[in-house]
Amino acid sequence: MPKHEKKFIRHQASDPELVNILNLILECFAYMADRIDPPSSIYQNTVADLAAQCASGEVWSIGSPPMACVCLTPQRH
Repeated sequence: MPKHEKKFIRHQASDPELVNILNLILECFAYMADRIDPPSSIYQNTVADLAAQCASGEVWSIGSPPMACVCLTPQRH
């Protein structure tokens, strides 16, 4: 994908890009590592957790490698 092209991608549980999404999430929260006590639970997340999120809800990202992502969980009203 050319650098200037941005594409929204809905990920599946078997998507190898989930590794990069997890790395993005961890990188985005890294600045908080020394500011929160106890440490954020975000550091306990795994690729398997993202795969489960894909199965039970949605995981979307933009760019390759991902520049942003969102995890959506359906809620009953």
